[in-house]
Amino acid sequence: FSRQGAERRTLLPMTLCDQIKWACCTIKGLKSIKKVFTGVVGTCFITLGVLLLVLNPVGLLVNFVAFIRVMWNIFFGVLMLLLQFGKTEWLLIRFGFLGHWAGRAFFFFFCGTNILLVDPDGGNDSLVRLLCFLSWAIGGMAMFVGLVELIFGCSCQGESVKPRQRQAATIKTAGQAEP
Repeated sequence: FSRQGAERRTLLPMTLCDQIKWACCTIKGLKSIKKVFTGVVGTCFITLGVLLLVLNPVGLLVNFVAFIRVMWNIFFGVLMLLLQFGKTEWLLIRFGFLGHWAGRAFFFFFCGTNILLVDPDGGNDSLVRLLCFLSWAIGGMAMFVGLVELIFGCSCQGESVKPRQRQAATIKTAGQAEP
C-alpha cells in the first residue's frame, strides 16, 4: 500500500502547498529561490540606479559622491545579472572573488548595504520616501541572497573543495605542532 501511495504521489501534480514546501525545504528549491532573487535583485539595482539618474540629475551632479554610488550600483546590478546568466568565465577573469561562495556572499552583503538610501532632510516628499523604501527592500533582498549563499557555502564547502586543495590543507595542518 505504501509503495502504491508513493507512486501515486509522484504522478499527481504538486499542490501549491507542496510546491512551497519543496521550494523552502529542499536544497534544489532554495537554490532556485536564490537564482530568482539574484535576477530580481540585479534588475532592481539597475532600475533604481536609472530612476535616480533620471529623477534627480541635478542633485546627483551637485553631490558627486552620490552620483558615483549610483553608477556603482548600476554596475553591481550588471554583475549580478552576468552571474545569474552564467557568464562566469568572463567574471572570474576580472572579479575572481565571485568564484568562491564567501566572495559572492560578501559581495551581496556589500551591495545590499551600499544601495540603502536615507532621506537626510526627513522631508514629506512622497517620491523620496518611495525611493528610500525601494532601496531598503532591494538592499534587504540582496542581503538575503548573500545569507543564502553563505549558508549554502558553509554547508556544501566540503563538496566544492578539490582533492589537491584538501591534500594541501592536510599537508599544512600535518606540519603544525599540536597545542
